[in-house]
Amino acid sequence: MYRGLIHNSIARQSRCRRGFTLTEVIVASTLLLLAIIPILRAMTGSYIASQNIKRKTNSLVMAQARIENITASSVYSYSQNFSESDTSLGDSYLCDVSDSSVTQDLRKIVVTVGFDSDHDNSLDQDEQLISLSTLLAKRI
Repeated sequence: MYRGLIHNSIARQSRCRRGFTLTEVIVASTLLLLAIIPILRAMTGSYIASQNIKRKTNSLVMAQARIENITASSVYSYSQNFSESDTSLGDSYLCDVSDSSVTQDLRKIVVTVGFDSDHDNSLDQDEQLISLSTLLAKRI
């Protein structure tokens, strides 16, 4: 009687130690992949979105600095033309400035900054990220 119990106990232990079958491993791997792929896609999408936000933020800061520089320069030389095209601001950022007269004593300055993604040193329409404008009045 004891011999039968011992034999059954050993048989159960050997069945528990067998491990996983190839089919179980393949099914588990497939389920794991199906769960991970959407997560990886979401992470890639969020990385791209964060890069776009970073570029827009940098462009905004550079455009604001450029407008402040032009505003400060206009105090001493209002008649100077501030127009420029494809000026490098560093790190593949480019700047366009348009300067147009509204009246004799009022000018409109538009600063456009973008990231030169194709590295052709030209700010194309699809590369423009930020466009700021201001009016400059002649000081008396």
